[in-house]
Amino acid sequence: MYKSRRAASKPAATPAPETSPPSDEEEIQCREFDADSEEAAGIAGEIARLDGASRSRTAVLAGNRSLLEAMQEALAAEDVPAAMRRDEFASPQMRWLVASLKQIDRPLNLRNMAALVEAFDSFAPSPLDWDEIASRSESAGITCLKAWTDAVRETEMPQPAAGAVDAVADLASGSVRFADAVDRGLGHFESDDPNDDLKDDLNAWRRIERGISDAQGSASLDRFLQELQLCSEEPVPAPGTVSLTTIHGAKDREFDTVYLIGLAEGILPSRHSVKKGDDSAEVEEERRGCFVAVTRAGKRLILSRARRYRGRPKASSRFLVEMGYSDGA
Repeated sequence: MYKSRRAASKPAATPAPETSPPSDEEEIQCREFDADSEEAAGIAGEIARLDGASRSRTAVLAGNRSLLEAMQEALAAEDVPAAMRRDEFASPQMRWLVASLKQIDRPLNLRNMAALVEAFDSFAPSPLDWDEIASRSESAGITCLKAWTDAVRETEMPQPAAGAVDAVADLASGSVRFADAVDRGLGHFESDDPNDDLKDDLNAWRRIERGISDAQGSASLDRFLQELQLCSEEPVPAPGTVSLTTIHGAKDREFDTVYLIGLAEGILPSRHSVKKGDDSAEVEEERRGCFVAVTRAGKRLILSRARRYRGRPKASSRFLVEMGYSDGA
């Protein structure tokens, strides 16, 4: 089913066919599909009919990455290039580096410390025991990061991991400047014949670093991390590439055309939020996120939902009802 209306008007009484292409006029449109697979295929087919310049200014937004992954597969089947916006780096090396910087900035963040250790073990497995590290930290009166870096440096750790750990340890001790320590760490990763994920991440880091430097000059570690959080860690997409991003990741971007998919109860808002109750903070947070998503569209907004996701019936999202595009069935 295809519905369309201008922002201030009532829903159209007679839906046009699902295959109708988007109008060139500024408007809001709605799509309804029987199943999530049909939603992904239908929207991918529609985007495939756009020219390359229009695709570059088109984004598909969703409340979770699994919908975006299905959308990416559907676009690939149409030979349409698509790039998924990442909220973190893909390679464990760069995830570890960012976690290390965060740990230096916030030494008592144990959750981040656990993520740091997990990322490091993904590319440089070590025999270190987390309980032992925590015990060493407490008994010696030092931070968990120092206890961990000391323990790593006592092991037989090959390059480039050993050099990167040394750079982080020196930064944590205050013996080197932030920019110099990061350059040392990156240099070790760059010298190790990086795989595609790490190459992309290193290029993205350098691009982000230049952008922050141009805007902020010589930023402090705390300021750099704040700016980094606002940036996407993905490589620069090729021309004609459709952007795929979570609602959270879209808050600082704008596109000519936005497809907001998965507008069904238990999807957006999520099942977790729905279980918390209609008046819960979780539902309200997703409502605000939905509002942010619809404001990312500069010219056209296409709202989309399926009646079944993973084979299970789903009612229309309450947000779709609140916008006047569904009766909730």
